[in-house]
Amino acid sequence: MRRAAQRTDRHAFVERFVDDIWNHRRFERLPQYLHPDYRQVDERSEVIIRGYDEFARAVRSMLELIEHARMRATHVVSSGADLAYRWELVGWVTDAEVLGPALRIMADQVPELRLISVSGTNIARMVDGLILDEVNELDQQSVVQQMGWWQ
Repeated sequence: MRRAAQRTDRHAFVERFVDDIWNHRRFERLPQYLHPDYRQVDERSEVIIRGYDEFARAVRSMLELIEHARMRATHVVSSGADLAYRWELVGWVTDAEVLGPALRIMADQVPELRLISVSGTNIARMVDGLILDEVNELDQQSVVQQMGWWQ
C-alpha cells in the first residue's frame, strides 16, 4: 500500500510541477518543487543549470521559441529518492525563420507546419520531497526533423 501511495504522490508532484511551471509560468512556486541547491547536469555530469533563477531563465528561453506551449507528463516512475518522468511539450514555432528553407516557404500557406512536439525524459534525485539534481534527455533529432533541417 505504501508503494502505491508513493507512486501516486510522486505522479501528482510531477503533474503539479509541469502545470505550475511550464503551463502557467508560476516561477515563484519553484521552491515547492526544486531544492535550494538544485542543479541540472548534462550527460557528462557537468552542471548546466544551478538554482531557481537559472531554471526559470531556461524555461522562459524554451517557451520564447514555442508559443501556446503545453507540457504534460506522460510517464512517472519512482523508487526511493529516484524519480524519472517522460514529458511532451506541444506548441507552435514562434518564428518561421527558424524552420528549414522548404518549411519556411510553405509555413505561410500551411500554418500547421509550425506545430511542434518536443519530448524528453528527466531523471532526478529527490531530497526532502524536492528535486535536488536531474539530467534531462531531449529528443533533439525529432525537433530538428520537425523543423525541416534534417530528414
